Amino acid sequence: MKDTKGTALKTSKSEQAGRLKQIEEEALREIVSKVAGKSAAELVPILKDKGHVDEFKIAGKAKITINELRNILYKLHHHDLVSSIRKKDNKKGWFIYFWSLNVERAIRSLIREYSKEFESQTSLLDSRTKKNYYICPKGHTELSEESSLEQNFECIECGELLVLKDREIEQRKINKTIDTIQERVNLLRELVHKYEAANKIAFEKDIIKVAKEKKEARAAAKKVRVRVAKREEAKLARVKAKAKAKRGERKAHKKGMKR
Repeated sequence: MKDTKGTALKTSKSEQAGRLKQIEEEALREIVSKVAGKSAAELVPILKDKGHVDEFKIAGKAKITINELRNILYKLHHHDLVSSIRKKDNKKGWFIYFWSLNVERAIRSLIREYSKEFESQTSLLDSRTKKNYYICPKGHTELSEESSLEQNFECIECGELLVLKDREIEQRKINKTIDTIQERVNLLRELVHKYEAANKIAFEKDIIKVAKEKKEARAAAKKVRVRVAKREEAKLARVKAKAKAKRGERKAHKKGMKR
């Protein structure tokens, strides 16, 4: 009998991983576009999970000039979304920069942006719930009740009589935006939890590795101490044997003199 439950679980995990990967790339494209323009989004697949990449290779793959690339990268670097190292080209004698995308920081930065938008929309919802707004039938303007009163409820553009805006429609629209933001933030936080778990595993592996290296170093040092001790012991034994031999020679010499 086939284990359909196990197969379904594997499929579910695979689908979830694929979904998170897609969300991750979309989120990265979104935040770098906000910071450095739409063209910056094309750098995401070039840099993501690639370590540090030669800036000339990045420019070539993105099909932009090196100066255009640097302009984008400097903007991203200002927001700590990328990091760089430099290496000297032994043939040409100059330094080449290698760039890496700070994925976790970028996702956290986008969460902060969404949180600001969430607060803004929540404040707007509160305002639209408590206050009345009036609009021009032709779509020219929208005014609060106080401002509408000052204008005698007439549109300052066309003179049409302003009409009361439907609160419920506006509230539904804002609530939908808030729900979308909240859902997005929850997914991004799920990604952050994944990074934290991966970092924890990597940290624990590093601790185990360091502990192993220390143990090996102590074992190696002990072997050296044992070898040194054995050499010193052998050296001392030779000195003692030599001294004993000399004493024997002196005794034999004294006996010969007495005869």
